[in-house]
This record gives sequence, C-alpha cells and structure tokens, in this order.
Amino acid sequence: MARPRTAKHPKVEEPMPETVAGGGQEGHGIVAVSKADMVRAALAAGMETPTDGLGFIKSKYGIDFPRPMWSSYKAQLRAQEQKKALKGAKPGRKPKAAVEGYLAPPKVTPKGDGDLLDALEAMKPLVASLGAEKVHRLVDLLG
Repeated sequence: MARPRTAKHPKVEEPMPETVAGGGQEGHGIVAVSKADMVRAALAAGMETPTDGLGFIKSKYGIDFPRPMWSSYKAQLRAQEQKKALKGAKPGRKPKAAVEGYLAPPKVTPKGDGDLLDALEAMKPLVASLGAEKVHRLVDLLG
C-alpha cells in the first residue's frame, strides 16, 4: 500500500496581524491595521522623526518595530506621494526661462542685405571711438 501524499510545504498557522480595538471583524471588535497604515497615521499626526513616530505608534497601537522599518515605510510613502503628484504633469520640454516676467525673445534669422546695413550702422560708433586700425584688427582677430 502506498503512503498518502503530503505537500512539500505544509501550511503553518500564522499569528493574526497587528490589531486594534474598534471595528467589527467577525463580531470580535477587532480590526486589522497594517504597519504602513500605522506609519501613515503617525505622519498625518505630524510625527516626522523616527523617535516621535515610533513613540506615537507604541502609545496608540501598542506595537514596536525597528527604526529602519519606520524609515523604509516613510520613504516608500513619500515616493508614492511624489509619483501621484507628477502623474498629471505633461512630458516634454519646459518653457524657456522668463526674463523679468517675459519669455526670452525668439532668435533673429538673417534675411538678406538689410541686416548688413544694420550691422555697418552699429559699427560706425565703434569705428569713431576706437579708430579704423583697431576695428580692422578686431575683424581680423574674429574672422
């Protein structure tokens, strides 16, 4: 006769999750509260540091857990909040930086002979102040 087959990993009864008095789970007046919910409640109450937050959780729920776990839950919750905040943002380029409340002017593209005359008119005061010799040296240096 063959022996009865058993599972490789038999189910082990696990203790109930952390609970608090209050609601109505099977009429026992017990509601399960996750550790993440406890951290959310502590953060909503303004407890930002691990010492304050863990003290709040200990006094309200009677549960102890390590400081690194607090920091991990807090970081995960903050990351989720940031992700939700960025969800409505549109991808793509941001507008150019504003200068004194105005957007930067568009780039000027050359359109022919008119720009040459404008450039020469702009150089006339430079020639008058520096002299033709120095302006010629500047042009040679840049050109």
